[in-house]
Amino acid sequence: MTTVEKIKAKILDLAIRGKLVPQDPGDEPASVLLERIKAEKAELVKAKKIKKDKNPSEIVIGSDGVPYEKFADGTRKDLSENIPFELPQGWAWTRLKSVCAIATGPFGSNLHQSDYVDKGIPIVNPINMVDGLIVPDKYVSPETRSRLSEYVLHKGMIVLGRRGEMGRSAIVASEQDGWLCGTGSFFIKLYGSIDPTYSRLLFTSPYARKIFEGDSKGTTMFNLSQGTLSFFLFPLPPLAEQRRIVANVERLFAYADKIGVAADAITTTAQRLDKKILDLAIRGQL
Repeated sequence: MTTVEKIKAKILDLAIRGKLVPQDPGDEPASVLLERIKAEKAELVKAKKIKKDKNPSEIVIGSDGVPYEKFADGTRKDLSENIPFELPQGWAWTRLKSVCAIATGPFGSNLHQSDYVDKGIPIVNPINMVDGLIVPDKYVSPETRSRLSEYVLHKGMIVLGRRGEMGRSAIVASEQDGWLCGTGSFFIKLYGSIDPTYSRLLFTSPYARKIFEGDSKGTTMFNLSQGTLSFFLFPLPPLAEQRRIVANVERLFAYADKIGVAADAITTTAQRLDKKILDLAIRGQL
């Protein structure tokens, strides 16, 4: 891990713990956002656009100060050993599956080598995601996309690699609406108005990477399961704070990149100076 990578990891760690930007008491709390998401999902179920969750849950703090996961069937689970860190006032813990729809790209039996064409609809695989951007190199025909319509990407979705390099992800931009998710990725549609950039940054944070690493133990390659992703404990800030966090992270990342460029320049200069001194010493001109 380079110095710049370490700086960025620290920035993300502070961000998802609510320690990067100050809290504003005037912000609408995350609990209200979660209630709106619950109502939105109920309408989608009513319209038969999504299936009803089996025994949905919410995470609450009990009168004893202990965090619990309260289920629709009346049971509850003590999460005091599971909650990784304390959140600021106005934030809330939730399971990822409670605030989004998660699906994976088509299995190999659905997408064959013969489906690829020279030009057409771009297909997104983990290798196509570079620094949060999607750079496609494979394409399928409109007919193939129509056949695999349930895997079509839309603006604002997050594509997250489920194998390969851990944390590799990107947000679908407007010009990428209608592209196809590849076999090696999950695509995530957030409900409500959760900021997709905040969510993508969270997935690349040291906290998330440590959890995702659990799926790669004993193997030579990262391979994230849908179960691990679905039950991921998501630290949710108020929407206004999500946007402040994103703006601050992007600003600090830009500074970190400048530090990296300056450090590289200093290293190059030092190496040249060393060579010059050695050359002068060999010539007896030092």
